[in-house]
Amino acid sequence: MYLSSVDITGFKSFAQKTPLRFSDGLTAIVGPNGCGKTNIVDAIRWALGEQKTSVLRSDAMENVIFNGTRTRRPVGLAEVSLTIQNNRQILPTEYTEVTITRRLFRNGESQYFLNKTQCRLKDIIDLFMDTGMGSDAYSVIELKMIEKILSDRTDERRHLFEEAAGVTKYKARRKDTMRRIDSIKNDVSRVQDILREVQKNVYSLARQADKAKLHADLTKQLSSSQSWLLYSELKRIENILQSKNEEYIPLQEQLNSINIILIEAEKSRISIEHDAESFESEMKEFQDEFQNSSTAFAAMSQQKAVSNERIKAFSDAMFRAADLQKETEFLLNQAEITCEQSRQKAQNLSSECSEYEKDIQVLKDTREAAKIYAQELYKQSTAFDSEISQIDSTLSQHRSASDRTSERIAGLERRILETNSEQNQTLVSLDLLQKEITEKELLTDGFIKAVLNAEHIVSEKQFYIESLQSTITTIQQTLGDLQNEKGHHSASIEFLKNLIDTSESSVHLSSSTSWNPKGGKITLAEIIDAEESFTIAIDAALGEAGKYFVVDNQEEALAGCAELHKHNKGKSSFICSSLIPTVKPIQHYPQADGIIGLASEIVQVDEHIRNILRILLAKTIIVENANIAMELAINNKDFSFITLKGEIFSASGIIRGGSTSSSEGKNIGKREQIAKLTKTLNSINAHIIKLQQTLETSKIEFNSINIPALHDDVRKAEHEKNSFQQSVAQLMYKKEALEVSLQRQKDALVDFQQHMQNLLQSNTDDKETIEHILQNKDVLMESKQTMLSKYRIAETDLSKAEELYRAAELIIVQKKAEERVAIHEVNRLIELIKQKNDQLQFLENEQKRAHIELQSLESSIFSVNKEITEEQERLQFLKEVIANCESKSLEFKRIRNEAKEYEAKIRAEQHAIMQLIHSSALSLQQAQIEYKRIVEKAEEHSPGIDLIHIPEDWIPPADFDEIIEREKSKKITQRLQSLGNVNFLALEEYEKEHERFEFLKSQLADLSEAEGSLQDTMTEINRTAQQRFHDTFEQIKVHFKHLFSVLFSGSGEADIHLGEGDPLECSIEISAKPPGKRPQSIELLSAGEKTLTAIALLFAIYLVKPSPFCILDEVDAPLDDANIDRYLQLIRSFSDKTQFLMITHNKKTMEAADTLYGITQEEEGVSKVVSVRFTRQDIAV
Repeated sequence: MYLSSVDITGFKSFAQKTPLRFSDGLTAIVGPNGCGKTNIVDAIRWALGEQKTSVLRSDAMENVIFNGTRTRRPVGLAEVSLTIQNNRQILPTEYTEVTITRRLFRNGESQYFLNKTQCRLKDIIDLFMDTGMGSDAYSVIELKMIEKILSDRTDERRHLFEEAAGVTKYKARRKDTMRRIDSIKNDVSRVQDILREVQKNVYSLARQADKAKLHADLTKQLSSSQSWLLYSELKRIENILQSKNEEYIPLQEQLNSINIILIEAEKSRISIEHDAESFESEMKEFQDEFQNSSTAFAAMSQQKAVSNERIKAFSDAMFRAADLQKETEFLLNQAEITCEQSRQKAQNLSSECSEYEKDIQVLKDTREAAKIYAQELYKQSTAFDSEISQIDSTLSQHRSASDRTSERIAGLERRILETNSEQNQTLVSLDLLQKEITEKELLTDGFIKAVLNAEHIVSEKQFYIESLQSTITTIQQTLGDLQNEKGHHSASIEFLKNLIDTSESSVHLSSSTSWNPKGGKITLAEIIDAEESFTIAIDAALGEAGKYFVVDNQEEALAGCAELHKHNKGKSSFICSSLIPTVKPIQHYPQADGIIGLASEIVQVDEHIRNILRILLAKTIIVENANIAMELAINNKDFSFITLKGEIFSASGIIRGGSTSSSEGKNIGKREQIAKLTKTLNSINAHIIKLQQTLETSKIEFNSINIPALHDDVRKAEHEKNSFQQSVAQLMYKKEALEVSLQRQKDALVDFQQHMQNLLQSNTDDKETIEHILQNKDVLMESKQTMLSKYRIAETDLSKAEELYRAAELIIVQKKAEERVAIHEVNRLIELIKQKNDQLQFLENEQKRAHIELQSLESSIFSVNKEITEEQERLQFLKEVIANCESKSLEFKRIRNEAKEYEAKIRAEQHAIMQLIHSSALSLQQAQIEYKRIVEKAEEHSPGIDLIHIPEDWIPPADFDEIIEREKSKKITQRLQSLGNVNFLALEEYEKEHERFEFLKSQLADLSEAEGSLQDTMTEINRTAQQRFHDTFEQIKVHFKHLFSVLFSGSGEADIHLGEGDPLECSIEISAKPPGKRPQSIELLSAGEKTLTAIALLFAIYLVKPSPFCILDEVDAPLDDANIDRYLQLIRSFSDKTQFLMITHNKKTMEAADTLYGITQEEEGVSKVVSVRFTRQDIAV
């Protein structure tokens, strides 16, 4: 895995799109100061998600966008894309090529893309977490970071260790877990406060709800009792109304019938009177018509006579006219006399009518007085009836009260007996209930044990699951550690295999396929084994001889020489095993403190090979340090002395020394080391396979355990326990209810006894009151009888006065009729006189016209005679009609008198029935008032009640006792009043608040469980993170010591250790002692020493957890040439696993690079890239 390309557009000094292509190995970026080399590092950091502007050497994030030059305009955005080859699947994604792009606009908008798909910054950070490649990981190392890594004032050093140990994500999880735990604790605190408040409300509302329930029960009982009582009263009043209606309706019907008869009689009388008046008017018309006919007849006769006279003799017309005039005057006188007589008669009749009217008024006043007197007597009698009725009502009430009291006494006696019986039954029930409760309590332990057993099973399974989880985590962690160890051993094997002689001949023979010795291509140094502390000294002692190839015979050596000669690859040395002579060890050599031994004897090797060592290292002695070597070299000129650091001192004045390279001493025992490492690697692989099998088995066992089912068993057991406890609680509640009922029964017995005494006293008082009322009633009855006698006498007088009044009315009607006839006669005679006068005038005129009309009269004589005949017949008819009318008039008078008598009789019957109806109506009205009162009461009790279809719950039971029920209703009312104010919404509020209380309890339990789970998670995170950190720290520690020694030429001491406290939070202390120095603090080291120390630490971390690529920004600046060589050799040894991008000014570093990028600024302020790729052959040339 490596960084394959970087594309920069508009970022800092890179105005145009600038692509950089990288391969694995070493890449160097060079250029003058200020040309933009470090901007490439900033671009990579920025693309990886860096948010700190100070790290990017900027004040604001917008400043990273190219701001223009004198010749170029600013750009609107900055964009950097990184392409990473994920061929080793280090990144947690399925893609083998991952492209990350970050884009920033001048308005501050920022965009992130993952494989050209927009994503979040968090996705980028999560992708690179614990891979060693993040923006703040150890994959980017700048020179200024060296100081920070070694400084005690920053946490840069710890961050590197955490990144290598892979605990960054654990710390992030721990931080998130801590935040969630704090949040849950706050939530728990708030819920507990709310729960306490709600609990108070629930307890208060529970009491109010119980009170409301009791009030509702009592109200229901009272409503039922009142319904029954109202129904009873309603039925009683309905019966009374029915009986009164049965009495009243026939009377009313009889009165209606009489009224109808009376109306008919009055109508008949009025009709008769109307007919009589009509008849008289008709008779008058007939009389008037008769008079007119007579007058006409006389006129016609006179006309006839005149005409006859005129016809007979015109000469004597005057004589006959005079005779007719005399006759007319006579008739006129007779008419005037008759008229005067008729007028006098009319006046007399008018006077008589006036007198009769006065008599009628007197009779009418007398009748009215008698009527008023009778009515007054009737009212007085009625008043007595009202008093008597009131007395009867009071008497009835007292009698009813006395009867009710007697019934209530009997009822109380029954209730006392029933209560005694109920009390005995309650005692028996209490005994049975107590026995049942005792039996239930004995079974309680069984249910509790069942719950505990289920919980114990769950606990065991959970513990087993936790154990499995711990085992799985341990195995996974061990697998991770083994994988790291495997990588480390593989890297060590590769490192050892790569430690070969770089000479042309040795390289050629090692890689040649045509030269293959039987024993393999091995050197003398490779087959020698020695303790690690001696390897550098042995390597220095052997020198070039360590690179000699060991072959079996001379032929193989000659074949190797021929191969070199053939390809012109120089010369090489061979050791022929078959030609090695036997050499005895030196017996005598200097002995002194600090001498370790002969170089040929302290190594582990076959005796056959040791002979050649005795030849090559005959007088070479290993000593501890240079001081001892120099002292011994002076005194022992035949021996050479070599220190453990590889320094050589000889008497000839030759001294070899300096720093220890990283590869020095590695060839000693390389073959054995590779064999051991390979064996260990195989063992690790086998162990990994075994652990993977164990892990799979543990996962299967983990998945096979059904914790929810076990929890269901626990809940089921708890449900059974709760149900059982609830049944016990119900029995206890029943027991308490029976005890309350027993106490209530005892109290009721006391109340019944007291109430019976009160009822007995009340019954005695009622009887005395009844006797007194009966005496008062007798007195009133006597007064009523006296008043009734007077009333009957008054009624008789009233009837007489009525008869006289009716007779007087009849006479005056007759007189008025006669008066009307007389007046009519006067009017007729006046008319007749007028006619006679007119006739006289006519006769005078006729005499004058006689001679003129003679001819016309003679012509009309015939018609006149005919008219006279018709008029005579008419007169005869009218006389007969008038005679009949007069007889009928008499008949009308008789019938009218009979109708008046019949009407008076009917009125008397009407009066009698009205008295009976009045009495019945009073009783009916009282019953209706009572009924209306009960109806209003029923409407008030149950609004909208339909009294036609009464609900079934209003109908009392068969054993209903109104007295007992009224007493019960009274007691319930008293109990309701004693309850005081009642919160009727309490039950609903209690249910809501109780539901809220249970919900909060469950929430609190869930929060507590979540807190416990998070605490367990926290513990597990701490344990895992601490273990991973500790293991990683120990590995880094070992590698740091070794690499420090390598970078300081095999000498020097360095160590790291943890401070006190939490391993994840405590400080990490570094001690470094370069050769010949004992500084008290690493701050006292030089810049080069600090750099080498930091490099040793960084590469120690790389050995534990290699990063796919590493960017080194002028890290080699403080190093001298010797340290540069060791530095580059170390980098080269890591280049197989890690890609290195080095920004440098050092020529040796440039020489070591496989690819070289040059950064220039041909245009001021704009960076440009020039690249050159080298091969090894180019470098050799």
